[in-house]
Amino acid sequence: MRLFATSHLRYLLRTGVKDFWEWAIPLLITQLYDPVSLVCERAVSVLDESFDEERNLDAAIKLRPSLNHLGNIGTPILLRFLSTSLGFKYMDEMGYISNECEHWFQFEIINYVSMLENNINLSLARSSSNLKSEGDDMSFSDTVKIENEENDNLGWDLSGTVPPHFFGELTKTDEGCKLLEKKQYFTGFVDFLKSWGLKSCGGVVLKKMKGVLWAIGHIGSTLKGLNFLLKQNVISDILAISQYSSVLSLKGYRLISRTHTGSEILESLGWQAVNRSNGSLDGICIPKDLDKFYNIPVWRFSGSWPDKRIKLKYVQSKFEGPEVEILRLIGSMANHIQAQEASKALQRLRIDSPIHFQKMELYIELMRIVSTSHYRITARRFLQDIFEKTLFNEEGFKKLDDLNGLNYSVKQEHWNKFKQDQDDDEYVELMFNSAIASGNRRGVQNAVVGAVVKMEEKVEKGTDVILKPLKVIKGFN
Repeated sequence: MRLFATSHLRYLLRTGVKDFWEWAIPLLITQLYDPVSLVCERAVSVLDESFDEERNLDAAIKLRPSLNHLGNIGTPILLRFLSTSLGFKYMDEMGYISNECEHWFQFEIINYVSMLENNINLSLARSSSNLKSEGDDMSFSDTVKIENEENDNLGWDLSGTVPPHFFGELTKTDEGCKLLEKKQYFTGFVDFLKSWGLKSCGGVVLKKMKGVLWAIGHIGSTLKGLNFLLKQNVISDILAISQYSSVLSLKGYRLISRTHTGSEILESLGWQAVNRSNGSLDGICIPKDLDKFYNIPVWRFSGSWPDKRIKLKYVQSKFEGPEVEILRLIGSMANHIQAQEASKALQRLRIDSPIHFQKMELYIELMRIVSTSHYRITARRFLQDIFEKTLFNEEGFKKLDDLNGLNYSVKQEHWNKFKQDQDDDEYVELMFNSAIASGNRRGVQNAVVGAVVKMEEKVEKGTDVILKPLKVIKGFN
């Protein structure tokens, strides 16, 4: 009933009910403290949508809700609060800004890319025939149906819109711009962009490059933030990447054209912004000379990953202290009777000792346990959520390689066929890193699980592992 009532508030919001900010916003804030997490998620989603109207956002901030108990679920609301001076002061008093600045600079800009790419993938995969156009009237049953589908897809927004970004929201206020200038985060972004912009890179460097481009784009999507880009003269560097980079996913960052000043600057540099009939900008622009934009170097196929023969060796890490207790509780999650108490204990440990839930070694062991025991889907999702801040950075991938003891060897006939002018180990390692770089975080997790299972099967015999296709379609080689 509470979930139904929360969804009905969204329906009333979309129908334009009178004084929504005065009576409905307090009701939605109350739903944030519901004991059922699904109700809290739905309330956050409705509030996020309602904040497109400034009166609703101001009304929510004046209620000064406590959002710490929501964890990552409440992130959209916290980011929206940063977009106003009143909300910035409230977030600063809560200590949220000082805690999140460094975390976003180091890690969340990369996680943002993974989340956004998954959002786009799910949006494209979703059948448009189940949705009505914006001009059609949507009944309440239609709204509930869509919301349930969104919940089935990991709770992400599937509208295809760009989610709010921490640094982008900061630049919407004078206080946020002063903080950004004081902390020198933008200078760090620009230095990384100029150093790696047109270089051939993959893995973590490529992911961080995407994160830096999105961060700079969000900062430049506001008039206040655009001044940062002009001072550092970084717009020409971004356009150079769009024209000359061989990575197609680095060619589409045009958030700068969301402002009229930004679109005029892009116009002078050979890019056209798309304007609606009412004069508003959607942040879409294209180059006047499309040949430069589609300047893609010829790529030669060098063989598929399943054709490579590798030897895998698994070396288990040593754990002590809280890590042993975490692993014990992970094992208890497989027992549906003990799962509830174990989940509560894991949540407490995550609050008391968050550093342990960022360790690559512990995450690898979690994957090994989950891959060899029976866990319900809810337990698997919970375990993935509490380890969502695992450090998948350059150091983390190095630890992954060290833990698994990967030793590559390629069959001579494959080597002669695919790559004759490179060292065996160096080439296969490049293929492995490319496979990781091309996937999202879920894809990396699946790769880790598969590697651990294969290692356990073959480590005793010391035999080679040959990766075979899961499915073969006749007629295709």
